[in-house]
Amino acid sequence: MKTLEETINGLQICFDSSKDCIECPYEKQHNIDSVIPLCIDMLTQDAIYYLKFFKDYSIRQKELSDKLLQKMQQVELVQNLIEVSNEPLSWDELKGMVGNPVWIEDYDYEDDTYKRWFIVEKFEKAEEDEYVLLNSLYFSRNYYGNKDDGWQAYRKERK
Repeated sequence: MKTLEETINGLQICFDSSKDCIECPYEKQHNIDSVIPLCIDMLTQDAIYYLKFFKDYSIRQKELSDKLLQKMQQVELVQNLIEVSNEPLSWDELKGMVGNPVWIEDYDYEDDTYKRWFIVEKFEKAEEDEYVLLNSLYFSRNYYGNKDDGWQAYRKERK
């Protein structure tokens, strides 16, 4: 069996009377003595295979995309029914977010430098403090929840 590209090339040569069979990838199967040259038979079989393959493939793709669309609609429906709270996370809730994104607002800066998404990487204890590592930056528990010069974490972006 030839590749799809070779089959397309063979079809183009076969239907173009200005082209010579010698250019055809199926030319080696050409037998002048047979009523229908073997090359035409093999070319036809390959062409039919590829047509059937792509028809079956597109049907499967449509079924998969329909299932995916249905699942996405179900998820969206559930999300619309459940209103997710966007209150500041407690320290314990934040500990449960390891590996997940959180929206951080660092009030120690006047601009929006640290109002963005971070990934919660890990928690570490120090002598008198506990730290959380967010995008390779350490944030102190001692400053958590302090709106003057501290920081807060949220589940969703705050507008």
